[in-house]
Amino acid sequence: MRKSSIQANEAMKPFKSSHYSIILGVLRRAKKSLTGRDIEQRCSLSHHQIMKRTSEMITLNLIETDGYSDQKRKPLLWKIVNK
Repeated sequence: MRKSSIQANEAMKPFKSSHYSIILGVLRRAKKSLTGRDIEQRCSLSHHQIMKRTSEMITLNLIETDGYSDQKRKPLLWKIVNK
């Protein structure tokens, strides 16, 4: 990993948990699977911030993919993991 990537990751650590909460809140309120763009339209995070956090949230078993959207480019759908 590049030194700049490591530094960026360290700088983001204080914000990650709040980003997770925002994304989970959007998914809970929607009560359905959403694309990254759908989540972006419903909160203050950028698409880039959302997509960086979704990969981490999969590893943490907070969300999972739920197939693909019927939109033209077929983006992934995300949903909360049923525990």
